[in-house]
Amino acid sequence: MSGFTPGPWVPRRAVKPDNTGGYDWAIIAPDKAIVAECFEVVDWAENGVDFDTRPVEANARLIAASPTLLEALQDFCLSAECAAGCDEGVDPDTAYSEILSFAGSALASSYDKARAAISKATGVTS
Repeated sequence: MSGFTPGPWVPRRAVKPDNTGGYDWAIIAPDKAIVAECFEVVDWAENGVDFDTRPVEANARLIAASPTLLEALQDFCLSAECAAGCDEGVDPDTAYSEILSFAGSALASSYDKARAAISKATGVTS
């Protein structure tokens, strides 16, 4: 995962400094650095401020899982390539074809989705 802050990342709830009673979330790296922050959706209702914290916590947990998810997808792709008998460093399109003929369309489709997610996460297209 070159270029990324090493994981594991953990989500931590933080009381809002303005004492409105809501919570924001920080995603923390092992060195205690803040990797990302998630903020509540604020609805300025007629009778005051209404906070919906459910999506904020879910977003924080998803972001915190990112390093683990990326590693799992990379391992899955390598395992699928090995199972299909692909050579190391095989072209992804060739690997897709080999996986398709080895295991069928379900695994090949999952492999293709995993490759797309890895590319999105790393900024590296193959």
